[in-house]
Amino acid sequence: MLANKNYIGLFFIVALATYFWSPALFDGKTLIHGETAHFGLPMMGMESSIFEKNNDILWSDKLSGGHPLYAESQGAFANPIRHFISQVFEPIYAYNLYHWFNMVASGLGLFLLARYLGLSLYSSIFSSLACVFSIIWISFHANMATVGTLTWVPWLILAGEYWFKHTSLKSSALLAVPAFFLVVSGYPHLAHGAVLYMLLSFLPSMLSKEGRQSLSGKWSKLLLTGGLAVLFAVGLSAIQLLPLIELIEQSHRSDGITLAYPSWPALHIKGLLFVNLTNVGFDSDALNVANLGSMMVFSVTLIVLLVKRPARINGHLLAAFVLYNLGMQQASPLFDIIYEYRLIPGLHYFRSMHPYHSVAIIGITLCAGFALDGLSRYKVSSEGRIFNRLVRSGRLLIQLALIFIMVMGLAVYYNSSLFSTWHFVTLVVVFGGIFLLLGLNQLKLVPPLVLAVFVLECLLLKMNLFYF
Repeated sequence: MLANKNYIGLFFIVALATYFWSPALFDGKTLIHGETAHFGLPMMGMESSIFEKNNDILWSDKLSGGHPLYAESQGAFANPIRHFISQVFEPIYAYNLYHWFNMVASGLGLFLLARYLGLSLYSSIFSSLACVFSIIWISFHANMATVGTLTWVPWLILAGEYWFKHTSLKSSALLAVPAFFLVVSGYPHLAHGAVLYMLLSFLPSMLSKEGRQSLSGKWSKLLLTGGLAVLFAVGLSAIQLLPLIELIEQSHRSDGITLAYPSWPALHIKGLLFVNLTNVGFDSDALNVANLGSMMVFSVTLIVLLVKRPARINGHLLAAFVLYNLGMQQASPLFDIIYEYRLIPGLHYFRSMHPYHSVAIIGITLCAGFALDGLSRYKVSSEGRIFNRLVRSGRLLIQLALIFIMVMGLAVYYNSSLFSTWHFVTLVVVFGGIFLLLGLNQLKLVPPLVLAVFVLECLLLKMNLFYF
């Protein structure tokens, strides 16, 4: 029965992803956005003709007077899935189909991760869609290497959860598979963020009393199988890593690089709340750093602070908090401390921290899904009328109202003429529905309600962000 219900989650993911990409899949159009024209399409075109005699990716004379194109990880020529698609379909259609595949595959990985963490069916679907249809995940489809790598981050976290719970040679081998795809998909920044996220997410389980007791006789096994997982991943990825290591020595970033883009807190706050409808005009007040892009999802995420959380959810909350702060760059005091004192190895090799937001969104939306389940389990007295039940719910009612007022206040303050009124409508509908269900003693209906509203939000705000 559980497996059958999981097909409902797959249906939602495939349906919305197919609708998003329908102009490219069915109407003969193509994505032309961001780095598509000068990077994505040429790379797919080159890969589709990879067996032609005049197309040698080991040494291209059409780039910089001669360059080992295969060694560039962002070319992602070692990705077997992309290679298969490029050989079966003509280049332009293959390019768009690859993006559709990435949206579906990442959504499925997030859905299965949520289910593995114990979230209910509707909350898991909500978490998956809220992440895949967050503005940063959508915007990263402008770069084939970025979105191709991002697809495997939830699968790596899922494999890590399985390995942590069922530590064995088998689970360590499984952990190496998504790690391999992270490497050969072409964007090392996200691989770094994924590993950092996993390490942070395990901390609460290791530091809690219950966690220490369960791990007391397991440390040596964790270290051994974890080391084997690294060896397996390196072995699988050697076809890309070996030429890349040779090329790194010639890179101007081999000794580090400075941050290229400034960052201000207001841009990140607006990015949490709004979809910037850049295809209808330009307004400096509407500029933001793309990340979550939903007042409603952000509000639901804050509710997780009101419910009792297990150590694993606390781990994802911690990882999301740290990764989000890293993505804020100088706008975050925490980032300044970590960056200045080099507390996290590798940060100084990246010119922008913004990609960490995409990894943080995974934890944010998982916590949002857990918050919905926490609300659905809240017990309310069945006696009396709606108003009396609301009054008796006391502290919860006040806390929910404060979250609503805070987010609404931020949204009103940062509102722009280019931000659709639907942002506010979906927030009001969700919290109005929660208050009504609280009074009716039907909080078990909160997850399907919020899922339905988010699907509507996607259809209204997020399906026309790209020109095709």
